[in-house]
Amino acid sequence: MSRNGFIYGLQCTCHDSGVRYIGKSLNSKPSARLQSHRYNARRGQDLPVYRWMRKHGVENIVSVVLGTADSPEEVCLLEIRLIAEMRTHVSDGGLNCTRGGDGSLGWNQSPESIAKANESRAKTRGYVGRKPRALKPWKNPELKKYHLSGGPTLGAANNKTKLTVEQVTTIKSLLCDRVKQQVIAETYGVSQGNISVIAKSVTWKYIPWPQSPLPPCRSHSDRLTNESNIPTCTLGDQIP
Repeated sequence: MSRNGFIYGLQCTCHDSGVRYIGKSLNSKPSARLQSHRYNARRGQDLPVYRWMRKHGVENIVSVVLGTADSPEEVCLLEIRLIAEMRTHVSDGGLNCTRGGDGSLGWNQSPESIAKANESRAKTRGYVGRKPRALKPWKNPELKKYHLSGGPTLGAANNKTKLTVEQVTTIKSLLCDRVKQQVIAETYGVSQGNISVIAKSVTWKYIPWPQSPLPPCRSHSDRLTNESNIPTCTLGDQIP
């Protein structure tokens, strides 16, 4: 079989109606194309060939190779010729929506229609074509220093963050002033858990803490260190 392309036909094993649909494929296997058609039919795609497959049973549909070609252009020409000869177009009672060779539903927009659609999109969405994307954190000079190559994206460089650098700086100042975490969370519209991890320097650790005589919170290691300095006593010792 040619590696450049082939023409295949779909027929039903429970009815002797011959080939009802003709398609083409490039650098693929007939079994792969059949599995793709069966998958689309099971998903409920609304095309004549898939309605026909669901009607007679997806597993009862098989594919047969009708011809091969050495170039994509020859594959398209062969498909057009076989659709006409075997009368598989929908106008002839078949299941092909096009006359072949195009790989689409056979309807192409005119330049006027394309221009009108682009004008409508520009009015409703503010842009034409693909949606513009924000600059990647590692390409933004302001956020590049916060991005770890091969590691997590820190702080403002993370596009899922809900807080800004200025807000986190203010939050750390409020934490040093012993403002309740729940009050801070309600002020900035985040959960108390988000404020808690900021207070523990789990997140936004690169934002420096303001100079304050009161630490925002004690970590587990600090507690162990302080508790290790507490004198111990045994049974029988006199308590001063």
